[in-house]
Amino acid sequence: MWEMRLQNVSTLNHYLQEVVSSTSVCSIPLASRNKLTIFQNAAMPLAEAAATLLRSKCEKSFRKLLATLTFET
Repeated sequence: MWEMRLQNVSTLNHYLQEVVSSTSVCSIPLASRNKLTIFQNAAMPLAEAAATLLRSKCEKSFRKLLATLTFET
């Protein structure tokens, strides 16, 4: 039997979201899952680099660069 400790409704909400996302990922085509994995691995380093650039004197150049980016879908 599977048991979980629920302290409040928000904990249940969190568990339900995890179950839904876990089961939904299984229905996504493999090529799309691979793209998601690439994005997942790149997201944090990109966010950290962006934060560093935004705090530096390169903010204007960084914003111009962001404006030119396009993403394949």
